Amino acid sequence: MYRTVIDGTLLLFMILMLCMSCQTEQKQTLSAVDRLYQEYELQPNAERAEVYLDSLESFLRANIEDTELIQPHLEKGVKLSMAQGMLSRTSNYILPLLRLYPNLDDRKGYLSKLGDIMYALRKRHASSIVYSELLKAHPGDAEIMKKQGLLDSLSQVQDNYVQYLFDQILVNPDELGVNRAASLKYVDAVEALALVSPNDERVPANLYTAAEVARSMRTFPKAMSLYDWLIDTYPRHDKTPNALFIKGFILEQDYNRPEEAKEIYTRFVTDFPDHDMVESAKFLLKNLGKSDQEILQEIEKAKQNN
Repeated sequence: MYRTVIDGTLLLFMILMLCMSCQTEQKQTLSAVDRLYQEYELQPNAERAEVYLDSLESFLRANIEDTELIQPHLEKGVKLSMAQGMLSRTSNYILPLLRLYPNLDDRKGYLSKLGDIMYALRKRHASSIVYSELLKAHPGDAEIMKKQGLLDSLSQVQDNYVQYLFDQILVNPDELGVNRAASLKYVDAVEALALVSPNDERVPANLYTAAEVARSMRTFPKAMSLYDWLIDTYPRHDKTPNALFIKGFILEQDYNRPEEAKEIYTRFVTDFPDHDMVESAKFLLKNLGKSDQEILQEIEKAKQNN
């Protein structure tokens, strides 16, 4: 009995030490990021900005789940990158800022910045979505009214501009079966709409379709991001179970990360036991890590036994 108590105490001590080690490492990383920001403020230039932003992005990736911790750092990233004219990097901070914090102070200002960034990056399809939704939400705002002249002409004549962009995907398709330029525009537009109007009833289905479009182009990081957006923000939508299942499939088949795929398939079976694809999920769980040949042999064996 004493051995069991000692072993249990030792295990608890090791867990506590591991947690303390992780916290210490996080504090050290945060301290380094803050130091680089202070160095930039003392002597603001492009080189110091690059060093700080590289460090910041590593910090954000490591702590993306801790939304309270990372919010002020996302805001600093927006401020600094815009000051240096690094607009493509600004989007790396402003997109998660708007997505993770729907009740963000000065949300209107950040959305206006997003529209301006998209416009400057020649993504008028995305900027037009942002500006149009802002104009609807703030009809008497003098600053927002100035954006009227920046709208893409097509966005003003199409009743459903996002749907129009989707319809262009199959025009002049490439070897993957889609028009890549049109597909990228559609994905941009869907993300813009989801950011500016997250309560729009069109958003969840469009996020799923955009994820499928990204997957068809084999841009898996973007597809995974869109699936996660749907899963995390709209857990009760009809397409959410499909998104979860496909996420597991990508982790298994395309990323070769069977342990993570196992977690997703298990979650799918637990959360959606009556779904049409639950048997497929159970089959994939059972055969994780096996080659196609091994799976075929087991299927043949099962047929013979029956």
